[in-house]
Amino acid sequence: MLQYAKEHNIILLCFPSHCTHYLQPLDRSVFKSVKSAFYKSCQLWLKQHAGRLITRYQFGELLSDCWGKSATPENATSGFRATGIYPFNPDIIPDYAFSIADHVDANEMSRRWSATFAV
Repeated sequence: MLQYAKEHNIILLCFPSHCTHYLQPLDRSVFKSVKSAFYKSCQLWLKQHAGRLITRYQFGELLSDCWGKSATPENATSGFRATGIYPFNPDIIPDYAFSIADHVDANEMSRRWSATFAV
């Protein structure tokens, strides 16, 4: 895989341990938005249909509506900006995010992260 990536000018990224929740672009934007919209849609549906449960039939319809509103190119793009992946911004992740153990220096982890993503 490494040879293939090198031959095809593919830059592989490796997320540092214990801080992937800061670095997952779609989790930070699209999926977070879908989850929030879906929760609101379910609450509204349950309020409008008192005493009924959401079945697999309603689930698909509710999720489809939320996905269409949340999974937009603009929303996905904002996830890459929010994580500092593009445009590249290594300062977007707080130093404490790199503190995985008392014996690990946060500045060293930050330097490693910056070196990992250097193009």
